[in-house]
Amino acid sequence: MKRWWIVFGACALAVGAALLWVTVSALDLERAERETRETARQQELGRLALWRMDSFLAPRLAAEAARPYFEYVPYYPQQRAYTAMLDQIEAGEVLTASPLLTFRSEFITLHFQ
Repeated sequence: MKRWWIVFGACALAVGAALLWVTVSALDLERAERETRETARQQELGRLALWRMDSFLAPRLAAEAARPYFEYVPYYPQQRAYTAMLDQIEAGEVLTASPLLTFRSEFITLHFQ
């Protein structure tokens, strides 16, 4: 009879050890899943922030990229200038101020070529 109790105790101990291992493994998997979800959430927030910045700045940068090269000179000559009587003025006699001289922007503070 004593031998049966020893066998029963050994089996109970083995089952308890297996349940403990399964529990620890399940907790590790749950922790890893939680960390993965948090990492994915952080990446999604970063991607969303970058998308917002890009959609905000893209039109402003496109407008600056479309600016002709001669606007970077303070005063540039007009190619076709006429008098009030529509007489043509020689090229280079009429200078136009660059729009960048009076350009003010909250986001673009410096222009250079």
